[in-house]
Amino acid sequence: MPRQLTPIAGHLWTTGFTKGDLKTPLFEDVVPTLEAWKAAGKTLAIFSSGSVQAQLQFFSYVRDGQTTRDIKPLFSAHYDTVKAGSKLEQGSYTNICSELDQDTSKVTFLTDNVKEAEAATEAGVYTVVVDRPGNAPLSNESKQRYPVIQKLTDLP
Repeated sequence: MPRQLTPIAGHLWTTGFTKGDLKTPLFEDVVPTLEAWKAAGKTLAIFSSGSVQAQLQFFSYVRDGQTTRDIKPLFSAHYDTVKAGSKLEQGSYTNICSELDQDTSKVTFLTDNVKEAEAATEAGVYTVVVDRPGNAPLSNESKQRYPVIQKLTDLP
């Protein structure tokens, strides 16, 4: 997920997405799995280092073959580090769960960052590390400490 957008970067992104020059690439399992979870009544929220503005653009133009589709309706809420706090602090996850009216023990957080996993786990959130191509290698300790999946469909 992109970082906070500067005004010029935001303008470039908006132009690129609306003209069709930019399309958000997601792994093939992501959209069908999110749709299945939403259909099953799960509440889906995003907590990203990218601004909420960037998230909204990012998820409005998801690559779907040669075109794009808007998957924002799958999400109930969007959080960034301005709205929720640092992704490395336990309190951020507690605050998000509280705002979503969810007990932390009933929430699952997916991340590719072990430091984020530590903070979410400290908050009492069930945490799963997603190990995708291009991610930083996981230590054996991390693999033992957290459930690790390669695809969303592998979620235990």
